[in-house]
Amino acid sequence: MDVSKAINYKANKCKAFTTLYGILKGIDADKTLKNEEVLFLGSWLKEQKYLPRDGDVLDIEDLITDILDDGIITQDEMDDLRSLLRDVVDFNDCAVIGSDEAVNQLIGFMKGITCDNTLNDREISSLADAIASLGLGAENSVISIVTRKLEQILADGVVTDCERLELLNLLKRASGQEFMETGAAEGCALSIVTENLPFQSISGVTVCFTGTFSGQSRKDIQKIATLRGAIVSKSITQKLNLLVVGGEASRDWKFSSYGRKIQTVFELRDKGFEIHIIDEPTWTALVDG
Repeated sequence: MDVSKAINYKANKCKAFTTLYGILKGIDADKTLKNEEVLFLGSWLKEQKYLPRDGDVLDIEDLITDILDDGIITQDEMDDLRSLLRDVVDFNDCAVIGSDEAVNQLIGFMKGITCDNTLNDREISSLADAIASLGLGAENSVISIVTRKLEQILADGVVTDCERLELLNLLKRASGQEFMETGAAEGCALSIVTENLPFQSISGVTVCFTGTFSGQSRKDIQKIATLRGAIVSKSITQKLNLLVVGGEASRDWKFSSYGRKIQTVFELRDKGFEIHIIDEPTWTALVDG
């Protein structure tokens, strides 16, 4: 196997497992298990091509398959699955080595507590504990958005229904659980920061592209941008005005590294540089407008 492919496979395997670990902790945060959570976990597992199909993963998959086989989820089946999930979380001391692993685990946790499309006080409290225990904060710009919102909501000691819904929607965007009409999962960072632009033409605008574009190749898109008067940059610099994110790339981020280019843009924005981030449909409308 090619060395680079082997390294990527190992990294993706680690990403998948740490995300799964976070999901399991999130699902178990309120000590209950709902039908929606079972269905979500089953669907998520089917999409993970890097998870090893042995040990705990296989046990979870087999039990979910048995539960869903007859189309009826009984209370006994729910109890069995919750017990298994609890055992997996307790048995696997999933040590977080670096910031990427910590982000993977936290995004999994957010998936776990929001996959039933509700958010209760126990889950909100567990989220605050998870962020604190993983040591994530200002150095992870997208997570800092979640952290600040969480601190704001908890400041008065009371979580209103409006605040709970607002936090739920933010967490779903941050964990990539919102879907575009095409069915592709939106990138968490992108779904938070896609914004209105102060310019209506790309002439003179320094632009960088990242991800895979659904309509054209990156090379063709860059050529069009140049013909329309834009200055195309292959990297993120202080002179950049616009980062365009292809719609088909986001499914692979899932917040694990939430795009190094996006992260660099956040860091520059924190330093006062005005750089905008848009998705592919917004770019198409801008170019065609």
